[in-house]
Amino acid sequence: LAKLTGSDLRISNPAPVSIAGNLMGTLAYMSPEQTTGNPDAIDIRTDVYSLGTVLYELLTGLHPFGLVPTPSQLDLERLISSNAPLPPSAALQRVIEDAAGERHDNLVRIAAARQLGAQRLAQRLAGDLDAICMHALRKEPQHRYASIEQLANDIRRHLAHQPVTARQRTW
Repeated sequence: LAKLTGSDLRISNPAPVSIAGNLMGTLAYMSPEQTTGNPDAIDIRTDVYSLGTVLYELLTGLHPFGLVPTPSQLDLERLISSNAPLPPSAALQRVIEDAAGERHDNLVRIAAARQLGAQRLAQRLAGDLDAICMHALRKEPQHRYASIEQLANDIRRHLAHQPVTARQRTW
């Protein structure tokens, strides 16, 4: 979640920061702009996307793109760059409806650890937490949170039962 900046950085035996034509990092947590290999498009909003992926996993126990079965690198790059993930509550609802398998068992354990049933956990994620995750995971960097602090502030507002900025304003 970091990159070197500045021309006067002095590092003994530096590791390569990037290699032309190769992705550097953990693909499952890369933003769409990272998978396209455009270094000029990478900024703090890239980190916001990666943190949005981690938040999604913390809330649901699932990766935003499912990743079951494990896709090839090319398929995962396509998923990240062109598909929108399901909101966390919808992803949990899909697992609940499948009602079998390892993902369902994990969901039951996650919900039990929070002293909730699986259906109740999905309901608790609907609304603010869906909006926060989906705002952090927008494909277009300019439509994500502009900083980690903005993302953190929305999480704090949610925990304090205050309106979050990720929710669209309605009358």
